[in-house]
Amino acid sequence: IMRKHCCTCFRVRLFVTPTMKEVVVQDLLYALRLGQRIKATGASLLLDLHYSDTWADPQKQTKPAAWTNLTFDALERQVETYTAEVLKAFQQARCLPDIVQVGNEITPGFLWPDGKLSAPEGGWDKFATLLKAGIRGVKKPLSASDRVQIMLHVDCGGKVESTRWFFDQLRERQVAFDLIGLSYYPWWHGGLDKLRKNVSQTAE
Repeated sequence: IMRKHCCTCFRVRLFVTPTMKEVVVQDLLYALRLGQRIKATGASLLLDLHYSDTWADPQKQTKPAAWTNLTFDALERQVETYTAEVLKAFQQARCLPDIVQVGNEITPGFLWPDGKLSAPEGGWDKFATLLKAGIRGVKKPLSASDRVQIMLHVDCGGKVESTRWFFDQLRERQVAFDLIGLSYYPWWHGGLDKLRKNVSQTAE
């Protein structure tokens, strides 16, 4: 139905070990089946990796339960390994994503407390290290002919200063990405004029 009405890209979220409560049901098998359906229509697939067993957003970026007691170095390796295994599964299922979103609304960091920006130690540097591990994981199983873009996704669609600050910090730490994803909530961010201004300035 959506394809018939000119939608060309579909975003599928993936939880590590979903809680199966309310809408938190997308495990790997679910995401693969949906990815195959999307690809069969000729549409693009955007895979949204939450790196959590439940919803990840600016208020909560809870590590998967199975990763809770990992040291930072082990967590970095786990992020890369998990991401690579996910991409390999999509590859084998013949529904390789066109875009992979490494984390969901990661404005305050992710995989708390290790990758939390406001952490007393590490902050941005630890966050960037984990982000780079996820990006490496995306690329690890790809062949030279595979085309998968990396998206970094924040929640400040109507906030020019916050968006610029976030991506300036990542550029300073040489985090490589292809696309910027912006969530926009008019009741928090203001009118479409603010979104328009942010999109324009961010693109520049």
